[in-house]
Order: sequence, then structure tokens, then C-alpha cells
Amino acid sequence: MVIMSQPFGRVSELWSLDMGLGPVDPQFIPVHEEDINPEVVNNNDHEVPEVEDGDPRNEDDELVEVIEILD
Repeated sequence: MVIMSQPFGRVSELWSLDMGLGPVDPQFIPVHEEDINPEVVNNNDHEVPEVEDGDPRNEDDELVEVIEILD
């Protein structure tokens, strides 16, 4: 008979042991907040041209069609 003092804790560890996979180590690594939410840096000084839906545009020698403009 098994008595669990924490019936809702460490279920993944019990499952892993039951499947014969051995003990489970926590899969946590320390991260910096800057790595999670990096700042967006825009180094482009050129102006973006105005376009309408369906307009074909030539970008870097490749024809691109604007399907839909999202605001």
C-alpha cells in the first residue's frame, strides 16, 4: 500500500519512474530578462513606401504582391 502525502505533486516524476525511465531532474535553466524580451532595435533610416492591398512591389529584384496590410 502506498500513501502519498502530496497527491498532486511530482506526478511527472512518478510517471517517469513507473515507465522505467529513472528519476526526473528539474528541467530549469536560469535566464536573463533581456533574453526573454529583447529590445527591438530599428537601424533602418529609410522611409517605408505607402502601399495598397494588391499592389505588386519589386523588393530586391523579386516581385512581391501585397496581400493584406495589417494595422
